[in-house]
Amino acid sequence: MKPSILILSDRNETRGPMLEGWIRYYAKDNAEVKSAGLEAKKLNLIAAKAMMEAVIDITKHKPTSINDFTTKKIDWIITLTEQAKIEAEKLYPNSKKINKIVDHPLDEKDEDIEKLKKHRKTVNEMEEFAMEFVHTHIRKLF
Repeated sequence: MKPSILILSDRNETRGPMLEGWIRYYAKDNAEVKSAGLEAKKLNLIAAKAMMEAVIDITKHKPTSINDFTTKKIDWIITLTEQAKIEAEKLYPNSKKINKIVDHPLDEKDEDIEKLKKHRKTVNEMEEFAMEFVHTHIRKLF
């Protein structure tokens, strides 16, 4: 049976969809991957552009709230914020958890090019984490 992975963030509009995209890419068909937020906001289009530059398309991602998430048995929970970590402990006490704090790359005061640079940095951070996570816990390289 494939392991199930839930990525939990605050709004499921930037970091969660990025990490979901990378884990899907590296896990192939060896895991069930979903992401959710403590609340759901609209997909961040700068995040989608930065991921598209890395050849991962997240434009069809529909942000989901943890309140809409019905599955109670999850093998792995990856939390991206402290608040998500607290909620995961309450909602999924029996799941394996990894807390990977990732700063939100969007600062409304930044110029557009600076926003994109910050999102590219987050894309790279998410890829590195996803590759290590998948090859450690889902499918070994060798």
